[in-house]
Amino acid sequence: EDFTEAVYNRLKFATKWAAPYALHWDVDNEMVDQPAGEHTFYLDHSQDPDFRIKIFKRVKELIPNTTLFLNDYGILDNRYNRFNMYLDQIRDLQERGAPFDAIGLQSHLGASRVDPEYFKYVVE
Repeated sequence: EDFTEAVYNRLKFATKWAAPYALHWDVDNEMVDQPAGEHTFYLDHSQDPDFRIKIFKRVKELIPNTTLFLNDYGILDNRYNRFNMYLDQIRDLQERGAPFDAIGLQSHLGASRVDPEYFKYVVE
């Protein structure tokens, strides 16, 4: 309960401070857990499998006119096979009622890893 309260207090503080400036909000960045065990902080500390959905809902309540994003890295280049995991996550969060308006497709690319045709496929 202390962890959940601390997170909600932080959300309230951050959204109140940023609301006049933030047209878009990346609610819980990089939630795809790949490599395994590296992106489970909120789940591990809250012990609540619905905590991420609750965070999205809380942020929507606090800043209802802000565009909420779901964002993750390694999607365009399918690092660690994250692309399909991201698609599954999007569908799961939608089915479970997480209110987000857009998705982000973040990647850290070197010149040798750029494949425009594959990126076009992923975005479509």
